[in-house]
Amino acid sequence: MVATCIGPTIGQTIHSFTESFDGLADLRVARVVDETVDALLAEAKFYRGHAVLGRSIIARIVEQTPSPGEFMDEAGDLEAGLREVIDRAESMLSLWTASKGKIDGDKRLSSGHCDMLHSSYDDALVALATLIETSKDMLAAVISHDLKAEPRSDKTFSSVRELHASILHG
Repeated sequence: MVATCIGPTIGQTIHSFTESFDGLADLRVARVVDETVDALLAEAKFYRGHAVLGRSIIARIVEQTPSPGEFMDEAGDLEAGLREVIDRAESMLSLWTASKGKIDGDKRLSSGHCDMLHSSYDDALVALATLIETSKDMLAAVISHDLKAEPRSDKTFSSVRELHASILHG
């Protein structure tokens, strides 16, 4: 009587063992890609919403006609805060641009993963750039408002020479 082996060979078992490990690694990569895409989507939505809010704030600032001495940012706190937002956002823009540039070099990623990541980074980069531009425009609006609020004399000058003489001789 000849015995035949019904189950998989030891080689087939080892092959299945390694493939299941590779499958788990693929699932981890897919999970990380999905989490990255979701995080970028959430941040892009936040930045777009914040930019819309910023535009409405700018419109309110521009509509105002300040009286002399009615400064919006006399202490410079708004300017400092907006400059910090701009600096942080520009740093994030550089970081995301560098991260996006590394996508195609990651051998663990499929072309589908790369496409999803590129698209998500593009969307987030545009939203962040929009927020940066809005923040810069808001800063300009605050500065412009406060320049208009500077007390001014009622003197008018018919020439630069007349203005110059007034400055020199008080």
